[in-house]
Amino acid sequence: MLLMGRGFKFAVIVIVIVAASLAPRSRAGQVIDGIVATVNGTAILQSDVEEAARCEALLESRAPGEIGPAQEHAVLERLIDQELLRQQMANGFPPPKAEELAQRIMDLRRQMARKRWPSGSPCKCRWLPLWTCTCKAGCKSTGPA
Repeated sequence: MLLMGRGFKFAVIVIVIVAASLAPRSRAGQVIDGIVATVNGTAILQSDVEEAARCEALLESRAPGEIGPAQEHAVLERLIDQELLRQQMANGFPPPKAEELAQRIMDLRRQMARKRWPSGSPCKCRWLPLWTCTCKAGCKSTGPA
């Protein structure tokens, strides 16, 4: 009975040692993902770069296998720029002043009117805000055409 107890203990010890020695080997050499850059504390992972490079290759009708180190570096630079913009936008921009916004809208409408009606064309009133005519014809229109 005493020998059986020692043999059992010995077998259990051997099994534990073998199991312990095999377990770390299965995980020790595997790197799941690596950090290739950090932007103000935010990590950009290798998998992010690879995914963006594959998407870019797909959009350009290239095979994913054609991606070289130069393309991956360019993709990484773009991801860094995107993260910087994302962080900058998170800080928030001050809202535009009402006057600036109204002026920008008027400028865009004038640009659209110039494209639609070349010089000497009919009145452009309907493209301007508040329906106030500023055309050279001087029609003094104050409402929609």
